[in-house]
Amino acid sequence: MKFSVLLSLIFATASFASNVDIVKVFDGSVGSCSNGLDAARHVFQAYQVVSISLGEEGDDLDLSFDLQMVECKKTEEGYKFLSVDPWETFRYPVFLGRDVDGNALWNNVTAVTTSIEGITEKDGKLRKISSKNKSKSLSFTVKLSDMLSTDDLGTYASGQPVEGKMDFNLVRVFELYGSNGMHDVHSVSYGAFRFPFEISRQAGKAKLRILK
Repeated sequence: MKFSVLLSLIFATASFASNVDIVKVFDGSVGSCSNGLDAARHVFQAYQVVSISLGEEGDDLDLSFDLQMVECKKTEEGYKFLSVDPWETFRYPVFLGRDVDGNALWNNVTAVTTSIEGITEKDGKLRKISSKNKSKSLSFTVKLSDMLSTDDLGTYASGQPVEGKMDFNLVRVFELYGSNGMHDVHSVSYGAFRFPFEISRQAGKAKLRILK
């Protein structure tokens, strides 16, 4: 069974949270998982957006989104992306060549995640945000004031709806240890996704709508 992920959003209509279906891989492209080549290609895994929600506390508004790391694996139903713990050590082989007798030479690499950060962009300026937890689910929160201009915030405060856009990128740092004695620090940027949104006040409550 082929599982491919397109840059599309699936919107929930009855709640603040919006379900989304995006998988980003190490080269910034959208990931697919249909065969062994895909599994080898996505050796550093991929990330998927699980939900987006709007939180309100007093006059402050926070946009939160939950992510999960996924790995392309072979199952009884074929290749598919499966959720994995982003902090769990994993291993992968690197083909080095062949010896004089024609035997394959491999470097078995152990990858240890040392940090995971989200990167947001506004007006050409990058902001780093750390995950709120160190568990299988990654949760990030961005203050609305970091995404909207002063004028837009004033428009929202006056009761009118405001539209905005958010760019988000996930950066993960590994320490790599090879069976051949290699040791390296490797940073992986999984590529950004952008989503437009609208916030408004309805019946005294903040509402979030993801725009197509």
